[in-house]
Amino acid sequence: MELVANPSLIFMDEPTTGMDSVTATKIMTIVRNLTKRERTIILTIHQPNAEIFKMMDQLMILVLGRVAYFVPLFPPLIGPREICS
Repeated sequence: MELVANPSLIFMDEPTTGMDSVTATKIMTIVRNLTKRERTIILTIHQPNAEIFKMMDQLMILVLGRVAYFVPLFPPLIGPREICS
């Protein structure tokens, strides 16, 4: 329902919790496709598999509510294998 209003910013708290790897990857593919429609998505995710991790643009790690680490990951939609070759 929330996407009906076409928000430019979406917060998601653990959208893949309790899902098997295949389902989690399908959900995150849908989430990734939303970013192609000029939406910013901020989410928390614990222990993403490699395929899901490659879908991310930036990584932020918080410690006690403060930013401890913040970096761009791979060039958009390119995984580490392509960068190293």
